[in-house]
Amino acid sequence: MRSIYHIREFNVHHLSLPQYIERHSDTQSLLRHKPFFRQDVQTGNLGSPPLMGLLRTLKPKWWFSAHLHVRFQATPSVTNFLALDKCLPKREFMEICSSVGGTRSWTFDPEWLAMSRAFHPFFSTRRRQADYPDEATARAKVAEEMEWVKPNVHNNEANSSDAPLPGIRSILDCQTFVQSAPGPGSEGAQKNQQPPWYTNPQTTAFCDMLNIQNMIDFSSDNRA
Repeated sequence: MRSIYHIREFNVHHLSLPQYIERHSDTQSLLRHKPFFRQDVQTGNLGSPPLMGLLRTLKPKWWFSAHLHVRFQATPSVTNFLALDKCLPKREFMEICSSVGGTRSWTFDPEWLAMSRAFHPFFSTRRRQADYPDEATARAKVAEEMEWVKPNVHNNEANSSDAPLPGIRSILDCQTFVQSAPGPGSEGAQKNQQPPWYTNPQTTAFCDMLNIQNMIDFSSDNRA
């Protein structure tokens, strides 16, 4: 279980922490903050090999990651890599990254949406992961799902043909953050009880947009 994030194929195909990322910044500074990383750094086990392959292939402008539980910045290839600390007092768990230019909006990536649909049947909630198709078959399936994404995913107020690329949709047009569970101090009589299941409305909206089943909704309505 310790190394499950190294090898979970669903996340690799679907699109954390690339292997050898520490070599692209101040490794010694990282080890001063996290000395127990030393063995993983020396053996090359810190991070995921497939994710470094993705980083070198896609060359995104930014790559935000978890797992390190410490603020760490690096510049592999042409990518700005940033990991943040745990959300605890006096820890660097939040950072504002500004971009140069005019007004920008967050949009879904059409290819990632196609991948989400293509690999959704392989999203396992059981102990055994179903076998994946070979790469050629997988690429063909993603291309097939891209043809679904283009006409079906677009902003509600505009036709997809008006977008720079058919299939682009504003994230806020689909998902709006709302509180889905009581916050600390507002649990009432349930404070010391096992909490009930709370369905995440953002996940529900995403699945509805792609016309796929919400596999992590364990509410009675979804089970029925």
